[in-house]
Amino acid sequence: MTIRLFSLLIWVLFCTWFPQVLFADRLVGAESTPARTEAISHNPQSSDIFAYPPDYYAVQIVAVKTKPQVVDLLKRYDLGDPPYGLMKTDTGFWYVLLLGVYPNYERAVDARDKLPPELLKLKPWVRKMGPLQAAISAAYPSTQ
Repeated sequence: MTIRLFSLLIWVLFCTWFPQVLFADRLVGAESTPARTEAISHNPQSSDIFAYPPDYYAVQIVAVKTKPQVVDLLKRYDLGDPPYGLMKTDTGFWYVLLLGVYPNYERAVDARDKLPPELLKLKPWVRKMGPLQAAISAAYPSTQ
């Protein structure tokens, strides 16, 4: 009985603390709101996340709470400089790390499925750009 309750508690904590909606080296406060462009990093082949049409798709590798966690993942998996950004969700602020942005769902799924097994363990998922752009915008209310 105790083991079941403990397991349930761990599962609940895992599901609420580490949702697969994934990012923040600092929380956005009333005194200091970073410029939206500070949260966007991209490689030379990609443009600003907001330049993509909202009906495009992104492969989200993971969401983490701090920018150093993003940097660690980039180094650990030798990911280069993929897009990532700070976003606001119901559970707080998260840095979302993207594999890339694709014009349709099929190409995004194909790119996700080509990830190495160690990255697939992170359960990357395909999502529409529109809601992602809205979540990133929500992290920077003073720039809207």
